[in-house]
Amino acid sequence: MTLKILHRPPYADDTERPVPRWAMRLAYALPLLLLPACLWRLPFAVHCTMGQEAQDDSLPAYWLSIPYVLGLSVLTEVVAILTIGLVRGWGEAAPAWIPLIGGRRVRPMAAVVPG
Repeated sequence: MTLKILHRPPYADDTERPVPRWAMRLAYALPLLLLPACLWRLPFAVHCTMGQEAQDDSLPAYWLSIPYVLGLSVLTEVVAILTIGLVRGWGEAAPAWIPLIGGRRVRPMAAVVPG
């Protein structure tokens, strides 16, 4: 019985051009790198000053601060996840399951701007 050594290419194999391994790793690490900043921001939504001095009249109402801070954190993570599309095949062609544009090529600026 012989053992075959599987050699993984240093790039993604679902793209038109090869993607360097460092770019692939960085794209997948970006959402994880931004996660601590998003989590650190969440206590400010409920007016936890975390050691900072704040005047009571300068804090926004809860109905404004909670959706704003939560939305900002979610938006940050969504945009970070979209950067994976810059190094994967779904940054070149829309997945087939998307209505109207499924299977069509993605214009470069439509992938670069969100990324």
